[in-house]
Amino acid sequence: MDNTAFEAVKQLRPPGRVLAITTLVLCVAAIFGSMNYWPHAGRIFDMLNFAILAAVVLAFLIVGIVWCSKTVRFLRSGQPWSWMIAIAPAIVVFGLVLALIIPGPSFERSQPKFDAFVATLPVTGPVRLQNVSIDAFDFKRVTRDPDDTAIYFVDDDTVFFGYISGWIYSPDQPPQPRQSGEDLDYQSLGGPWYRFSLNFNYCLVHRARHQSGSVPSQP
Repeated sequence: MDNTAFEAVKQLRPPGRVLAITTLVLCVAAIFGSMNYWPHAGRIFDMLNFAILAAVVLAFLIVGIVWCSKTVRFLRSGQPWSWMIAIAPAIVVFGLVLALIIPGPSFERSQPKFDAFVATLPVTGPVRLQNVSIDAFDFKRVTRDPDDTAIYFVDDDTVFFGYISGWIYSPDQPPQPRQSGEDLDYQSLGGPWYRFSLNFNYCLVHRARHQSGSVPSQP
């Protein structure tokens, strides 16, 4: 091997600190996403969050390709093993373990904050709030009809055409469909709280609108 080729081999370096730091930043971003701490409400259904997710995934792919390329070239050069090769994969594995261990958002853990929020609302009368955040939960709207006592917390992450879900605070009785065309399913969480999902049958809603002469509102 001539001196030029020898110097070229010596200049080959394993994946370094920049790659390791970039991997760490991407893993932290992914962990925050798994815990529902996004820059904007709506998780990946929001365009900003989706753009950030796409950028993180693309960056992970680029980092992986760069790591593979540098590692293969370094190992083929015949130089002694370097622990720098293992740092980026170790960070990824550690991040995956944390994502599995760290619990995601839970209503049970956040219920005291839900109770505190309900305490700030009027005891009776209509409620209609938009874009409400409670702990790690984002709500498209929080509503109560004038003649009802149940308060609907519509999860911003699950609104999809005629489908919504979330939680209901109903202190007087189990929640009931508020209009024809609603397919309401709920599960008691103890006390006045219920987990619910609801599908709208727009054909029945349209028929009821013509029969009553009014436009039913969504919860």
